[in-house]
This record gives sequence, C-alpha cells and structure tokens, in this order.
Amino acid sequence: MADRQAPATISEIAEHFGWPRSSTVNQVETLCHLGLMHEPVHRQGYLPTSRLLDLASELVRADSRGSDLDALVQAVAAQSGETATVAAIAGNHGLFINAAESTNPIRYFAEAGQRIPLHATAAGRALLSQIPEKQLQALLKRTEYIRYSENTPMSAEAVTALIAEGRERGYYVNSDGYAKDLVGVAIPMRLDGRQLSLLVAGPIYRMSGNHAELAEMLRDCRQRIIGS
Repeated sequence: MADRQAPATISEIAEHFGWPRSSTVNQVETLCHLGLMHEPVHRQGYLPTSRLLDLASELVRADSRGSDLDALVQAVAAQSGETATVAAIAGNHGLFINAAESTNPIRYFAEAGQRIPLHATAAGRALLSQIPEKQLQALLKRTEYIRYSENTPMSAEAVTALIAEGRERGYYVNSDGYAKDLVGVAIPMRLDGRQLSLLVAGPIYRMSGNHAELAEMLRDCRQRIIGS
C-alpha cells in the first residue's frame, strides 16, 4: 500500500503475497477487527489506520537500544566507506533491522525491512551460528536452497561447514554467493539477549583481501558503541 500510495483490494493483496484468496480474506478481516485496517470506500480496497502507526511507534520507543543500533551502522558505514546493516532472524529468512548505505556510486543497496536468505549470506550465517545445534539443523532442513550463484551453498551440510569455518575464524564471509560481484563480512552480535549480526558489504574489487581487517573494524565499532 505504501508503494502504491493507494488502497489495495483483497485480490491485489493476495496476488502480492502469493496467498490464497480465502486466507487473505481471513487476514484482512482480522486486521479490520483489531482496528488496524479500514475501507476508505466500501469494496474498493483497504488501507491501514493510524492505530498501526501508533503501535509501531510504541514498539520503537520501547526499544531502548534502537538508537544504539542506528549509531552502530552509521559508524561502520562511515569508517569502512561501505554499506552496513544489523540483521535478525525472521522465520526462515534474515531481516535487516538497521541499515546505512555507502555513499559510493557503486555500492550494496540495503534498507531496513529487507529480507535476505540465511544460507546464502554472511549476515545470515552469522545469525545461524548463534542457534543451538538441534534447532539449527531443524531450520536448515526446512530451508529452500535457492541458487543465487555458483558459490551459493546448496545443502544443510554445506551451510553447516561454512558456519564451522566462520566460527573458527571469528567472522563470516560471503563472496559472490548471493549478490553478484559483492562481498559481505559479518560478525555475530548479542544485545540484551537478542541474536543479531553486524554486516559490512560492498563490491569485490574494494573489499577483496581485507576481510580480517573489516571484521576487526566491526568488533571495534560494536565495542565502542554497544559496549560488549
């Protein structure tokens, strides 16, 4: 609806998410019942109500470390000259919850709310490394292994091996395994019990050969701003 800047009908919502129409009707009716959506004109589409914004604002205000994470990605982006993000797990995917883009014309484009595959990214594998083994294997078993490039790991065994390598090294690297000609370097990060990862990403030609230095920079920024 934000992209369209207009109401969306049941059919348009179902098509957008790939949901069955019956499930979409149930979802929309529930949101209307909760006062989170309404019909500006009967049977001509739905829009969110201001209550949805109010609830989201309350959640943001309640996150006492949200400003720290914003400051963290801004610091990493400024120091590295590349794009920086903080990611969390969202179901079977990763999700950028904070992002600061590089100012270089050629850069990795990222924004808060962007989903990423856990198996095919450095940020995703840094997140997976924090999950207990039994839960990790269950998640990997239900993962859809989409091949984004010839370097994408395509099995639970391959991802498990990459996680072990990253754990021993102390950071996670993904080179041309998700987005073409891009490198990501990520470290796991705990914050008030939350499982997060901190990523810096950019073109291969600018980031090749200095992965360890970038990982150390991520740790320094985390220590300075988050404090642990």
